Amino acid sequence: MFLTKLKMALVLALFMGITGTAATVLSYRATAGDGKQGGKEALVVAAAIDDKPRAADGDDEEDPQRDVAADRVRSQNNLKQIGLAIIKYHDANGHFPTAAIYSKNDKPLLSWRVAVLPYLDEDALYRSFKLDEPWDSKHNKPLLAQMPSVFAAPGIKTRKPHATFYQVFVGKGALFEWQLEIKLSHVFDGTSNTFLVVEAGKAVPWSKPDDLEFDPDKPLPRLGGVFNNGFHAMVADGSMHFVKQKDEKTLKKWITRAGGEVVYGSDLDP
Repeated sequence: MFLTKLKMALVLALFMGITGTAATVLSYRATAGDGKQGGKEALVVAAAIDDKPRAADGDDEEDPQRDVAADRVRSQNNLKQIGLAIIKYHDANGHFPTAAIYSKNDKPLLSWRVAVLPYLDEDALYRSFKLDEPWDSKHNKPLLAQMPSVFAAPGIKTRKPHATFYQVFVGKGALFEWQLEIKLSHVFDGTSNTFLVVEAGKAVPWSKPDDLEFDPDKPLPRLGGVFNNGFHAMVADGSMHFVKQKDEKTLKKWITRAGGEVVYGSDLDP
């Protein structure tokens, strides 16, 4: 029943184009155990939110003719579809996908984005991957070219093809903690107070196990590579925020799943 209500909220948001903060679907009161860090491949950059998309650093290029308002709606819908796929994965498996698909010796091989393909109606593509090989193996690397359109941020041309800005925070206390199989019941702070998927500051190959590394004691990775002055964040209850807040202390409260902090949606758009 929990997950049915949550999925219904996500579907409703997706098809009605709802923005802003939705009502809390559920609040959970349990803590998660420690997970294995394993091998990590994650981007560490020292700035929180940029004031402009990252065309200046030579990585990605903004379309000068883009319709920003329309692109914001499209990006929100991408995030909603991805968020719904993650919830469907939880429904089917009893936990969120781990940060990556790991080898038997704890090496990250493929992104969680590959793991949720069956829940994006991409079963054939999922079956095409060799799950015991890394993302850039001779067999798997050509599959980059089949990136689902939902992972492509609108209005931005990435220098490296088949790359995505849609990423999750990975680290101690985040909703994705390496190999830890986190359940909704582990989201002590409540699903309405915890980031699920966000627009990162730099695109990465979509099947590569590369996301936003989170350490509560270190600066946040760079965010906001798709739109000026902020980034879209999909919250675990199905609501959407356009985040303009640059205060890292505030943002970290939204990243942790069981920090016990008090947060408000208005904090994200001061």
